[in-house]
Amino acid sequence: MKKALVVLLILAVAGGVFAQSVSVSGLVNAGLGMLKYDGVDDAGFGLLGHNQGVNGMRTQINFNGTNKDGNAGFSVRLRAAAAPASWASNLNFRWAYGWLKAVDGLLDLRAGRIQGNNFDTLDPITDGDTHYDSYGLLLYINPVDMVSIGVGAHTQEPMGAYDILDNHNMYGWLGFGLYLGVADVVAQMKATGNDVAAYLSTAITAVPILDIDATLGLWDISNFSDSGMIGIFPHVGVNIIDNLGINLAVGIWMPQASGLDNAFRFWFWLDYALGNIIPRIDVNYMIAGSFNDGGGFYKNSVVEEGPFDKDVALLTVSPSVLMKVAGNMHFELGYLLGIDMSKNDKHAIGGKNKGVNHAAFADVRVSF
Repeated sequence: MKKALVVLLILAVAGGVFAQSVSVSGLVNAGLGMLKYDGVDDAGFGLLGHNQGVNGMRTQINFNGTNKDGNAGFSVRLRAAAAPASWASNLNFRWAYGWLKAVDGLLDLRAGRIQGNNFDTLDPITDGDTHYDSYGLLLYINPVDMVSIGVGAHTQEPMGAYDILDNHNMYGWLGFGLYLGVADVVAQMKATGNDVAAYLSTAITAVPILDIDATLGLWDISNFSDSGMIGIFPHVGVNIIDNLGINLAVGIWMPQASGLDNAFRFWFWLDYALGNIIPRIDVNYMIAGSFNDGGGFYKNSVVEEGPFDKDVALLTVSPSVLMKVAGNMHFELGYLLGIDMSKNDKHAIGGKNKGVNHAAFADVRVSF
């Protein structure tokens, strides 16, 4: 209830300031799932979503407003990612910030709870990793169309507003973007008293049928030899035939601490649009890392902190089909085969190593 009152207060104030243009949109995404772990006699059924995992359901509503000159506004997303019974207790801001542009677009200021930034990494594995769901103040300086410079500060995710003045929870942030028409290059660094991280991403944009990008990440630079990590994430997408997309993304995590193995992830996916029906297949293979199980649906993200053990190996194969029923509604049906090929059971999926696990899902998404 308190969160709802806060939202109403924000909207009341923002609506008064930016009453020239206010829009409302949102979505409801829910799914039913079946899980069958190897070695478990009974299959499990429930409100599980392919996109939502154990949350099963996501409901969100967006409010956006601008002033009459179009140089100031606000954006708020209110979300509950949970089953209906616990919807109210899971109500949260995904973001809630104001923005201001000045000097004919030379300056772009954003303040509040911000989701993402203009220099977020480009590849599909680490997209959004560099600035996620935190309170902050960001300033972009755009001297020419091809150059953008960013500076700011933000809290660690998921710290609350009451932590903003705690120096241990605050990051300073710098970013730089170069957009040449044939290629994009973005770099950024964030730092707090005991943690420094840097990212460099590039994407080739000159060839329409190709989607080529790569990211280099350096984590915990201030303690690099003890707990630092190098990440390399290339991605290639090809669209030679109309409506057919072929993609391969690779993730390489190289922890610098002694005794840890490098982790590798290979992710291949193919989709083909047949009008309003889009069949797709995803194949993921992970060595020395672990998929974020997400309640059995083997979400596409990975747990970057580990296990960094070469004896751990996981394979998933997932065919699916997306059906667009209307402009604001689609259904997705699919199956997932997950095979744990680990040589030990320290990080086993479903409590058992070398297991062959099964999942099926039916999702529906309605937007407005």
